[in-house]
Amino acid sequence: MDLRQACDRCHDKKLRCPRPPGSLCCSRCTKANVTCVFSPPTRPLRYPTSHNGNGAAGFDWPDLMILEQQGHQTPSQVLETPAQTISERLAALLSGLDRMLQALPSSLEMHHVPREQLREYADNVGDNFDLQSTLDGLLHHAQDLAAIYPDATSASFNKRTTAPESDALCTVPDCIHHDRTSLHTRPLPKLDHALLNLVMACHIRLLDIMDTLAEHGRMCAFMAATLPEDYDPKFAVPEIRVGSFIAPSNTAASMLLGVLLELQTLLVDRIRDMSRVIAQVRDSPGAAREARVVCLQCEVLQERAETTLGELTNFKKGLVSARLLR
Repeated sequence: MDLRQACDRCHDKKLRCPRPPGSLCCSRCTKANVTCVFSPPTRPLRYPTSHNGNGAAGFDWPDLMILEQQGHQTPSQVLETPAQTISERLAALLSGLDRMLQALPSSLEMHHVPREQLREYADNVGDNFDLQSTLDGLLHHAQDLAAIYPDATSASFNKRTTAPESDALCTVPDCIHHDRTSLHTRPLPKLDHALLNLVMACHIRLLDIMDTLAEHGRMCAFMAATLPEDYDPKFAVPEIRVGSFIAPSNTAASMLLGVLLELQTLLVDRIRDMSRVIAQVRDSPGAAREARVVCLQCEVLQERAETTLGELTNFKKGLVSARLLR
């Protein structure tokens, strides 16, 4: 789901939204101690037309240093973002990833082709889905997920004061809490399972899309190596931008794979960081069992993310050795 660049409060007041890089909450809302909400635009977003004339916009890749530095900030350096805002962003992200996965062709459509129809398939391989917009969306969503990870990890620890804790801190003379001790309810779990599962669900869906696109790339490489030498397949290479620079088509594929590898590496680091943070409370009273479950989920997700990263790395090396990629 596309969201406004300005939060609802700044948009209503027609003010510039001062959101720090990598943060999900603008400094104006933080100072006012209110929830910072980014809503969808009231009219569809208009994307600039690419130079290849297909109407799709190339991904404008920012400096990865912003995301990398964010992952190494101490809690005092990170602006606290309300859990509700994080959940809303993650839910919108998961919805967008689900739609993207549904739009991709299945393995049956992509890889089961009679040999005599291989040349015809190569001529039309890009007609069954829009690779440019898919990759643009993948890069945007992966960047959003990498930015949300640290905030989601921090917000997953329940910071609410329990009833017994508030009773112990009470300074009200003759307070009624002395007469209602029987109303104490079970305290909220130490860890917010719903929020942690939501961020991991986004990561899993992103890997589903990445694995499907990697299969598509391997199929294109197979066709290029299998078809006769006199056949020049017209595989569309998506446009990629770095600031105002548009990469030449003969190097765009290499740059695109490099960007995807960088993002996958960053996301592997994010799930490792989450595992380390959750492990710190694995032996805490009242949180041990929850932490063990979440740590196991993180371990499974980390293994899959590392596998996807390894396969993508080997794919790039294979293309370079076959001289299909510079």
